[in-house]
Amino acid sequence: MRSAEIMGRIQKLSRIADITGEAFGYSLQELNSQVYKLLGISKTSDGITSGRISIDDLRYKYVDEQMSLSDLARHFNCTRQYIHKLLKQHDIERRDMSAARILAINKGKLSFTRIDDSGNESQVILQKIIYDKSCFRWWSPGMAYALGVIYTDGNIIPGRERDNNYKSPGSRLSIAQKDPELLEKVLALMSCNAKLYLGKQAVTGNPIYQFNIRSEELYDDLLMLGVTPKKSRVLCFPQIPEPYIRHFIRGCWDGDGSVYFERGDKPRASYVTGSQEFAEAMKHQLVKYGLPVVTLHRSQSGTSFYFRFGTAASCSELYHVLYDGVSSNMYLSRKFDRFKAIAFKYEGGLVDTVKYPLEEPVRRVRPFSGQDLDLDEYIEDPNSLLVRQLDPSKTLARQPKNRSAQSAFHLAIPQPFSRSTLSALLGIAPSQVGRIMQSADIVEQIKALLPPPRSSNDAFTDALRKLKIHVYKFLHAKSGEA
Repeated sequence: MRSAEIMGRIQKLSRIADITGEAFGYSLQELNSQVYKLLGISKTSDGITSGRISIDDLRYKYVDEQMSLSDLARHFNCTRQYIHKLLKQHDIERRDMSAARILAINKGKLSFTRIDDSGNESQVILQKIIYDKSCFRWWSPGMAYALGVIYTDGNIIPGRERDNNYKSPGSRLSIAQKDPELLEKVLALMSCNAKLYLGKQAVTGNPIYQFNIRSEELYDDLLMLGVTPKKSRVLCFPQIPEPYIRHFIRGCWDGDGSVYFERGDKPRASYVTGSQEFAEAMKHQLVKYGLPVVTLHRSQSGTSFYFRFGTAASCSELYHVLYDGVSSNMYLSRKFDRFKAIAFKYEGGLVDTVKYPLEEPVRRVRPFSGQDLDLDEYIEDPNSLLVRQLDPSKTLARQPKNRSAQSAFHLAIPQPFSRSTLSALLGIAPSQVGRIMQSADIVEQIKALLPPPRSSNDAFTDALRKLKIHVYKFLHAKSGEA
């Protein structure tokens, strides 16, 4: 008879003992001890466990087959606590809680109950979120479009290791939108399996869809592209290669733009944002595409800015800028249909004429670094700040005459950086460069980026990430004061 069968019978006798009384229970305990001794079975405080578990077999199933403690306990017919004790006794490295959770998610073991607005319950199985990690490292029409959606409806939230004001253990991207089609298309462009969750807006209570992706790498990639936490009022138009600008604008328009008929038959296309500088930059880009110059308005509450095109000709031209040659996986259908209806009313059969063919070159997203600078011309200049950093014995040819001039010099833009290079490097507007020069700490962080690294950009990238966060906080605090 096998040990498992004997233990099964003993367990049945134990249940009988509970019914028949303490006297029989005592004799059963003596019987149990004799059986355990004959079969090499030990009775511990953890329960009935086999003294003949092969440690090699245990190690193989735990490490190679990645069985959980509960799975092992069921396999060896013992308790989870006893398996944990064996792992500890025989120095088998145990998984931490994070690794165990990831393993459980990968095997589909974790789930929770979701209740919708109608009170219906559904069981949701948690899964590991995967995405194409190169999706924001190469410029393409799809990448620029997804970035535009993130600029408007997305938000990156730092983990507590980046900012101790946040409680989340890891950094994440979150995008929320009332139209699930837009989110589904962004997920498809990212090759991401994240699920959409339906919730309610905090202010209006209207339904809203959302997805989250927790990833430090994705957070860093978006940070290098100009996305920052709490970006609404400090948003700046990013540096984008010319072929992809219209795709980025289309993503923004699908997020915060609108197209409609006013008073029945008057076409309108408007865009609203919380950042005046972002709105001005978008207007400038659209003028380069041939759109008319329009006025930027401030909302009555003073918290947002908007501009609009109010003629059939301008709305029709905007339709071609945004949609010519673009496949349906890179636009929101209802806005496309409305734009096309306006263009058809104005142009008739010419609406399908492609004015802006789709350009498909894919370019590497390469963040600005000190290696991109030509340092020779600065090193030859004895008054260069870079030379003085490398050789403290160098002195200025001209010294400030008073204290205010001395202070102004210390807050000057450190060479070899310029206003335009810092704007591109930090993803802020040129006008904001002068504002951040008011902070001595930020100036020192900019100086710390020099001299540029010669072998690896890892240290530079980390320093730049910290600098961007510092710049964001400074500008956000300034906008709050204003």
